[in-house]
Amino acid sequence: MKRLMGLIIFAVSIALFFTCHRGAEAPVTEGPTAEAPAVVPEALGGPAHMDIAQAPGSPAAEAPEAVTETAAETVIEQNIFSPSNEARHLNYNSFGTVYNTVVKSSLADLYRLPSAQSEILLVMPGNTEINVLGISGDGLWLLIRIREGQENEWSEGWVLGENVFDETPRPREITIRGLSPEEPRRARSLYGTYMEGNREIAFTVYPNKLGHQDFWTFVWDIYNDNYRYDTVPGSYVWYPETNELRHISYMGTSMESAWSIFTDDFKYILQDFGTSPGVRGLAISRVDDGERVYSGGYLDLRLRGYIIETVYSITPWSRPRLDEEILAFAEDFMSENPEPAEMRQYSRETGLGIELIIVCELDFDTGTRTILRGEYIYVQ
Repeated sequence: MKRLMGLIIFAVSIALFFTCHRGAEAPVTEGPTAEAPAVVPEALGGPAHMDIAQAPGSPAAEAPEAVTETAAETVIEQNIFSPSNEARHLNYNSFGTVYNTVVKSSLADLYRLPSAQSEILLVMPGNTEINVLGISGDGLWLLIRIREGQENEWSEGWVLGENVFDETPRPREITIRGLSPEEPRRARSLYGTYMEGNREIAFTVYPNKLGHQDFWTFVWDIYNDNYRYDTVPGSYVWYPETNELRHISYMGTSMESAWSIFTDDFKYILQDFGTSPGVRGLAISRVDDGERVYSGGYLDLRLRGYIIETVYSITPWSRPRLDEEILAFAEDFMSENPEPAEMRQYSRETGLGIELIIVCELDFDTGTRTILRGEYIYVQ
C-alpha cells in the first residue's frame, strides 16, 4: 500500500513538473483579423520612408502563423547582429528586447539623431558597454543607451554602426494589418507584424489622429510589447484607405498616455510626454533637423495649421521661468479677477487646488505669440 501511494505521488509530481514548464512557453495565436490585406515583406531593410503595404484588392500573400512572444524570456539566437551567435540579449522593462554589446572603435560620437549634422551629445571611448535599442532604415545608424555621469544615468542617442559592428545590419520591417473597430469610450488599436525567420510576430500599437487627417500616427519603440532592437524605431503614419505605412521621424515615445502627431505637411511633430491630468507637457520640433521650436504646456489640444493654444501656469515654482510679458499680464489679471467664490468653496469641499493659467495662441512656424486670456482651473 505504501509503495502504491509512493508511485501515485511520484506520478503526480512528474505531471505537475511538465505542466508548469509548458505554461512558460510563448502562446501561439492566430494573426489579428482586420480589413487591411495581409502583407508579408519580400525583403528586409529599406529607406527611412518605407512604403511596405499592398493596396486594397491586391492578392494577399499567405502569411505564416503569428507568434506572440513573452517579453520576459531572454532570447539567444543567430541574427544579423551576431553572426557568431555570441551576443547577449537583455529585456527592458518587460516590453521589448534590446541587445548588449560594446563600442569597438577607440572613440565614437553619440548623436541626438541619426545624422552627422545632428548635435553630438557625448563621445564614448572604446569598449563602452551599450544597449542597442533600434536601427535606422538604411542600417547605418544604431539607437543606443549607455550609463554615464556621476549619477550613472541612462543617456540615449545614435551612433554609426561601423563603430560597433563589422557589417552593416539590415533592419526588420514592420507591417500594419488593420485597425480595431470603433467602440464608445475605448481607444483604437493597430495590429501589426514583423518577420522573424519564417515566423510572423504580432504586436499592437495605439495610434492617434486629428479629426481632419486621413492617416493615423503611432510610435514604435522599446515601450511596445514585442518590440525588437533590429526594427526601425520612431513615429509612423498609416493610411487606412490604401494600407500604406510610412516612417516619418525617429522622434517620439510610446510611454503610457504619451502621444505624437504631425502637422498635415509633416514639417513638425508634436509630442505629449504622458504627464498628469490638467496642464500637460508639449514639445514641438521640426522633422527635418529635430530642432525644438516649442517646449511648454497646453490644456486642450486646439491646433489649426501651425497655430496652437498654449498655456502658462502661474505658480511660485513656475514664476522664475516665465517671461516679463506673461508675468505682467498675470498680475493685471489677478488684480482685476480674484478667484471666484464658488471655486474656492468647491476647492475646500474636494481638496482640489486652484491655479491661474495664461492662455496664448502660438504660431510655431514663425514664433509669433499672442496672449488670449487668463483662466482659473482646478488642479490635483
